[in-house]
Amino acid sequence: MSRSMKTGYDGHRFRSRLEARWAVFFNEMKWKYHYELDSIVVEHKNEIVPYLPDFYVIIEDDHKAFIEVKGPRMTDVDDIKVLGAGKYFAEEGLGEVVYVFQDIPTVQELKDNNGKMCVNMAYGNSFELIYLSYEGIGNACDKARKAQFEHGVKG
Repeated sequence: MSRSMKTGYDGHRFRSRLEARWAVFFNEMKWKYHYELDSIVVEHKNEIVPYLPDFYVIIEDDHKAFIEVKGPRMTDVDDIKVLGAGKYFAEEGLGEVVYVFQDIPTVQELKDNNGKMCVNMAYGNSFELIYLSYEGIGNACDKARKAQFEHGVKG
């Protein structure tokens, strides 16, 4: 099991380099983000757990999202939190969605998906695979993948 390495970037202390790389991506896309903005209590399959989403991102004025950053696999507890949050936001009619962002897509992955970024969206009691398409997404992914945080180098 690999340990996440706390990483400083853009005035934040992220819990992992992957979170910091996504912050680089958001900045490149000029999407305003808040890191670990607020926690909520969610319920999913009769379990109640606290949940602190990694990011709250304003993609466009009418498109706001909570984003959970995860490595290759999510745990059962992660599923409970993310699906519970997705259900909560849908039921409350708040307009936000919950996406799960994993590794930053490679150039080849973007080409394979016609320039779109493939992510999971929490929808009701399950995840739905969706494709995000925005101008500049390839360049932002490239910058985020190449960001260096070692030895005081800033992303």
